[in-house]
Amino acid sequence: MFEELDRLIVKAVSESNATPLYQADVVAEGERIAGITGQFGFRVIDGRIQALSRRGFAVVPVELPHAVLGDAAIAGVAETGDLKHVWDFLISATRAT
Repeated sequence: MFEELDRLIVKAVSESNATPLYQADVVAEGERIAGITGQFGFRVIDGRIQALSRRGFAVVPVELPHAVLGDAAIAGVAETGDLKHVWDFLISATRAT
């Protein structure tokens, strides 16, 4: 059930250094699976990122300049008040190796 989502996540992170949480193809597949499992699409994707990490895909920082940290401090938090969004933003500045 998760093979295609895993492939899309690895591709998004390793090839483009982009967060898979906001990649259209990843989100579409996550939402498809969410419809089957009854979970939120975001949670499906986040769970697969964690599962990939446990399977040995090392998530390491590529580049984390001060500007990224400043952006992380306000990413999503102003809208939701949820500090977890800072972590989500910092994860997006990483890639699978």
